[in-house]
Amino acid sequence: MKKVALLIAATFLLLTLAILPGKVKGQIYKKVTTAPDDWYGTYLIVWENGAESRIGANNSGNFLGAYGPVVISNNTIEGSYSSNEVVVVKNSSGYYIKRGNTYLSSNGGSNPRFYAKFTESTVKATWTLATNGIFIDSYKQLKYDASNTRFITTMKTNSSFKTALLYKRQPEEKEILGAGTDNNDKYYLIASPVTTLTPSMTNGFLREDGDVDYYDLYSFDQSNDDEWRNYKMNNFSLETGKGYLYANKDDVTLVFDGAFHNHNNETVNLAYTAGQKLAGWNLIGNPFDVTAYLTDGRDFLRMNAAGDGFIASSGSINAMEGVFVQATGTGQSVTFTITAPSSKDEQNESVALNLIGNDDNVIDRAIVRFGEGVTLSKLTLKENSTKIYIPQEDGDFAVVRSNGKENIPVNFKASKIGRYTISVETEGVNMNYLHLIDRLTGKDTDLLIENKYSFIASQSDIESRFILSFGNNGYESSTDGTFAYQNGSDIVVRGEGELQVFDVMGRMVMQQCVNGEEIVSVQSQGVYVFRLNGKTQKIVVR
Repeated sequence: MKKVALLIAATFLLLTLAILPGKVKGQIYKKVTTAPDDWYGTYLIVWENGAESRIGANNSGNFLGAYGPVVISNNTIEGSYSSNEVVVVKNSSGYYIKRGNTYLSSNGGSNPRFYAKFTESTVKATWTLATNGIFIDSYKQLKYDASNTRFITTMKTNSSFKTALLYKRQPEEKEILGAGTDNNDKYYLIASPVTTLTPSMTNGFLREDGDVDYYDLYSFDQSNDDEWRNYKMNNFSLETGKGYLYANKDDVTLVFDGAFHNHNNETVNLAYTAGQKLAGWNLIGNPFDVTAYLTDGRDFLRMNAAGDGFIASSGSINAMEGVFVQATGTGQSVTFTITAPSSKDEQNESVALNLIGNDDNVIDRAIVRFGEGVTLSKLTLKENSTKIYIPQEDGDFAVVRSNGKENIPVNFKASKIGRYTISVETEGVNMNYLHLIDRLTGKDTDLLIENKYSFIASQSDIESRFILSFGNNGYESSTDGTFAYQNGSDIVVRGEGELQVFDVMGRMVMQQCVNGEEIVSVQSQGVYVFRLNGKTQKIVVR
């Protein structure tokens, strides 16, 4: 795969928005029937209470969660039980159990009580760790029932023991479409829903044949000049709350297995290193196995559908998805939650310009928001990518703020000649005037009547091509002296007077009078200089 290079536009960088949902399964739990070599993972404890089965983990008659009866089919449970899961984690001392951020212990305290290492021939573990490594609590124990080849838990209530079974949470999966073998770009921003994940051949990140040229896996660090850290050069594990960049030449399935993050809010501290070219950019990731939100409702950048650029977005973040956010200084953080926040009114008031390619997918997006709030700079993944952005004095932006009383310049850059479309989405605004003006062609589109505008563009076109007008200050066209542009194989010239066309050797190859808008043609491809009424313009004819 190719090395990633992030480019800076002016002082800042801006990202784009495209929805790229990963494949996310429902929550599935399978009964533990044998003691595994490694107990690390997420479990449900299902108690047998007469004819019913309930989920819980306390030592009283009040079964936690008030579920019941639990529907079990073929030793499998499917449903939403995340709030009642217990997580088995481990360190050098052994295993211990957590629910949420609380360690389960025999005395009800918050300190961890470590398991001894499980073996099938003895009692498997305890809520506390004695000097000999085995201690059986009088109320709770975990053991293997060899006669029934199942793993059981007992709980003492009112001097009687009740029996429960363990069900282990099954892995989540994310489908990765291959980029092929022709140096194509097809990247994903990914995140892990388990607390720690080590890339391996088993979970699909690495290749069985060991060919490192077939995949890319990067972490991001804005404090370094070389922001992308290559897994192939220096191995690392995937951590909760962080995002990563991944690609594979083949179609693969990434498998996330282990101790799943609970659904409690997760706060991620943002890095900011003054003086770095990408200072403040942080690649974070949804820590949950379900859709997440940022509590402050901020804008972020996600990967577009083509996997070759970023697009500005807000709102929900898919499970196993990474996104870019931007800190403006030190000491800042973001918090993930599974509850959609109630957005501020000004956050909802916006005009979004979606840039769409021939495949009808969103390539990029520029957003104008009204009211107070932060902006979001422009960030691009690769050199000469197709992009739409809003220039301002202090840089190029994907998201800006406006009072709705002044026209806004909208820049566009094409990576190749082709037909593009800009479509508009308005949210929370009541407007009676919204026009998109193409400075190259003079076309003025009323976006309240026609919500999209299609045009032909090439790499040689001026980037300062469009104006988004709110109708208060008017618009004066061709302020940059542009009077000609290429449309397919034709050259369109606007103006009045004698047009002269010169080749790169300074020889005049054409002379023609124009009146209004006319189509002219040159005999061959190349670079030509067009002169009209004292104005000069260079065009690369393709």
